[in-house]
Amino acid sequence: MKIYTVGFVFDAELQRVLLVHKQKPEWQAGKLNGMGGKVEDGETVVECMARECKEETLLDIPTDKWTHFATIINNGGRSPDLAQIEFYAAIYTGAATDAQKGDYEEVEWIPVNDLPSNCMQNLHFMIPMARETLRGHKAESITIQY
Repeated sequence: MKIYTVGFVFDAELQRVLLVHKQKPEWQAGKLNGMGGKVEDGETVVECMARECKEETLLDIPTDKWTHFATIINNGGRSPDLAQIEFYAAIYTGAATDAQKGDYEEVEWIPVNDLPSNCMQNLHFMIPMARETLRGHKAESITIQY
């Protein structure tokens, strides 16, 4: 089973979220999304999250700073090989300019209350869930199936 991660990094005030201008996979090209990717062999899910964040944004956020807040299980749909996505959130207290283009995709701090229309559709509810989790309002379990 393939497992993927998506992470949202917020500023210290939880007013802005760092998003990636996606180029791939093709169905995400031109959209904004959190950073993330496929869990590699021998890697834990949260290790994947920290690695992908560093590769895509150059921010080195340790594994103990990431908070899991949701799981999406895909039973087919647009990407039949996609089995499970684990969602994480973290707060970055350093300078906003520390976040930079990593591998190949531009990054941008976006106001949480003014998400643009070119975000991946589920970000309009996933980002508020992530922010509420970081505020201490963590649900016991959030699992979305489609």
